[in-house]
Amino acid sequence: MFLYLNRSNSNPGNKRGISLVEILTVLAIVGIGSGLFYSVFYVNWIAFEKELALADLQLEADEIMEAVAIDVRYSVDFIVAEGGKEVAIQLPQDVIVTYTVTEAGEVSRTKDETTKIFSPRADYDASIFTDIGNYLAFDLTLFDTIAGHRLALSVSTQAYPRNSP
Repeated sequence: MFLYLNRSNSNPGNKRGISLVEILTVLAIVGIGSGLFYSVFYVNWIAFEKELALADLQLEADEIMEAVAIDVRYSVDFIVAEGGKEVAIQLPQDVIVTYTVTEAGEVSRTKDETTKIFSPRADYDASIFTDIGNYLAFDLTLFDTIAGHRLALSVSTQAYPRNSP
């Protein structure tokens, strides 16, 4: 099997074909190049997905921490319960706000019989509320799984009540 190309301008009658070995060599080079391209593309895509997931986790953590800090700041008192997995915050006019970390991994806020779930990706064992006497400490770990890799983000805050007696 030969494909005939005119490789020589000096002798138009001299026809020489491309051999099967040459075609297989070109295919092997193209295959290696496309394999390298795919592996680099895949690795960079996974890195991009991880960074995107970490940014999403950071946004969720910031929202949770800000809400807890604001409620504690305006609180009259707070009580940590359920082994540090729940905090009840008493606001002025006897309004109670409760933050809970569930075993299912949800961080939720309940106020006036209305519950808002901030995140379904909390690490139950690593997230805890702690009463330190005159302030509330909150350690939160959120996680996600990207391409079989577990990503975790841990944040902490300390919130001081302004209206405590």
